[in-house]
Amino acid sequence: MSPRRAIEGALGELDSPTVALIVFAAVLASYFVSKSDRVSKAPSLRAAYEATYLPSRVPLLGNVLAMARNTHRFMDWIADVSLPRDGKPFTLQLPGQCDIMLTARPEHFEQITVAQYDNFIKGDHLHDLMSDLMGDGILVVDGDQWKRQRRILVNLFSSRALRENMMPIIHKHMRTLQGIFEEAATSQTTLDAYKLMHRFTLEAFLEIGFGFQMGSLASGQDHPFEKAFDDAQHISGGRFSKPVW
Repeated sequence: MSPRRAIEGALGELDSPTVALIVFAAVLASYFVSKSDRVSKAPSLRAAYEATYLPSRVPLLGNVLAMARNTHRFMDWIADVSLPRDGKPFTLQLPGQCDIMLTARPEHFEQITVAQYDNFIKGDHLHDLMSDLMGDGILVVDGDQWKRQRRILVNLFSSRALRENMMPIIHKHMRTLQGIFEEAATSQTTLDAYKLMHRFTLEAFLEIGFGFQMGSLASGQDHPFEKAFDDAQHISGGRFSKPVW
C-alpha cells in the first residue's frame, strides 16, 4: 500500500457532519464558557512533559502503517494507545505534514485552548484547508485574530447568556424532538436517529448563532442549507486525508 493510499484510508473515515458539529460544540464550550479568571486561578504548571512518538513510527513513513492497519477501528485504536498511558499526550508523525499531538487528559484541554494557547497554534495548513468554509473564524486562526474574536465572544457564552438566551432555544427544539419520538412510539415507526440528532444540533446552533430557523426538524424535510452545509463539510474534511504531495 502506498503512503498516499494509507493516509487516505486511515483518515478518510473521520469525515462526518455530525462529528464535525459535536467537535464544533466542544471547541466552543472550551473556548468561551471558561472565563478569563479561571486561567489566573489555574494551579501552577508542572515541568514540561514530552509528548513522545509512538513506537510504531518508522523512518520516512512515520506512523502511517500503524494508522492504515487500524483504519476500520481508528478511534478504538487511539483509545487502546491512550488508556495504558493514563491519557498522557503522544505524537503521531505523518510524512509531509505537521506532527499531530493527542491527549486524553481533561486538565490539558484548558491549557491547550486557553492558558497556553500561543504554544498550540493551529497553523497555516488548517486555515488553508478550512478557510473557504470557516473564513477567518476563531476555529481556524491564531494570534491576535483569535484573541480579538475570543474577547468578543466570551461574554456571549456567560452563564447568564446560556440561561436566558440559549436554553430556551434548546428546550424548544427538545420539545419538537420529544414529539417526534412520541409519535414514532405510538405508530411503531422506525426513525433515523443519526439524521434526527444531526438536524437537532444544526437547528439549535443556527438559531442560537444567527437567529435562522430551518424548520427541517419539525417538517421532516431536507432544507437546502442543510444539504449544502453537509456537502461543504465532506469536501473540507476530505482534504485532511490527502497528503500534501
